[in-house]
Order: sequence, then C-alpha cells, then structure tokens
Amino acid sequence: MPGIGVASRLLTLGDPHGPALSVPTLAQAPEAAWYDFSAVPGTRGNAVLVGHVDTYTGPGVFYNLYRLQPGTHFYVTIGSRRLRFVVQGVTEVSKDLFPVNRIFGATTSRHLWIITCGGAFDYITRHYMDNIIVSAAYQPARRNQRH
Repeated sequence: MPGIGVASRLLTLGDPHGPALSVPTLAQAPEAAWYDFSAVPGTRGNAVLVGHVDTYTGPGVFYNLYRLQPGTHFYVTIGSRRLRFVVQGVTEVSKDLFPVNRIFGATTSRHLWIITCGGAFDYITRHYMDNIIVSAAYQPARRNQRH
C-alpha cells in the first residue's frame, strides 16, 4: 500500500465458528492475513484481511493503516494475479460495535475489508479498545487502457 509502507505476503487464517476473530500470532506481526472463509480478494463477496497494529517490540504490518485516504489505490496479489483496489473509507469503531454483518455478510459486490486494532490501549486487558477498518472496492483492469 503506497504511502503507508505495507508490503506483505498474505497468511491464511480462519475459524468461522470461533468465539472471536482469529489474528496472526505476535511473531507474525509484520504480515497480513486473509480469512479463508471470506471471499477471495477480487471475487464477488466480502474479502477480509487482518493484521496487527503493533506489538510490545514495535510496529505491526498495519501500524499506519489509519493514514489511508479515500481514493487511494493499492494492490493485492493472489497467486499470479495483481488486483487493484481503491479505498472507499477508513473508520475507527469500538470493538463492542464491530459491524459483523456488514463485513462478513452477503454482497454481490467485490469488496475488501482491512482490519487492525486502534484507539485507546487497555493496560489491564492488554488489548486495544477499537478497530480501524478500511473499506475498499475492487477495480478491474480496463481493456485498451492508455498509459
């Protein structure tokens, strides 16, 4: 993601029946992960990527995620395909109000959600109180596009 310094391979995570969203281990903090029970990025449905904002030793893969601006373009590589997305919005939401149905619900669009922690850090629970959520839409390559 240009401007925020993200270049990561995608780990695969997922337990759709678990009590909480899976996240990479702290040892994997420099890497983003895709939920394999969500859509594959670029296909119809909601695709979900997650990653750490930081660890006790320093920044994680999505440390600067909150800096993305609507209209920013970025790429996700799946296999040999390089897919273009455009940021539609960046929001901070309390974990208690996490929009599960919006992010994991059915849709006919090709949508990508990128999620990390944010907001205040609770030193008692050792967790952030909020999530930073980026909403992005797939932009297919145009045929006969001039450069």
